[in-house]
Amino acid sequence: MGVEDWLQGATPPKSKSSLIPCPDCSNPVSEWAASCPECGRRFAQVSTQGKYPALVAIAGIHRGLAIAIAALSLIGLVFVFASEAQTSVKVQMGVPLLVLLLLGPLFLWGTAELILLLIDIEKNTRDR
Repeated sequence: MGVEDWLQGATPPKSKSSLIPCPDCSNPVSEWAASCPECGRRFAQVSTQGKYPALVAIAGIHRGLAIAIAALSLIGLVFVFASEAQTSVKVQMGVPLLVLLLLGPLFLWGTAELILLLIDIEKNTRDR
């Protein structure tokens, strides 16, 4: 659609955000609006609740694995340092368990939080 068409009164193509009438006052309101600016009626928001069940399940699995790895590593550390082994053996076994205890759960919990954060960002961009 060119400028000449617009000047002659042709209607422009609809954009992604259409105007709809408010059910209470019939004022034209964006379909993405949270409320009517004229009468204040609140509209239902587009929800991502239940929209990404697989991603939410993956985030839950990551959190569960983080807790399990932390618990097992902590139990392993207790057994290593409570054993009758020499100090050098304790260090050789304890250091990798300590690294696993610190980094493994941190990474898994972080990826779970990243997944949930991206879902929240997607929801917030749709609410506008």
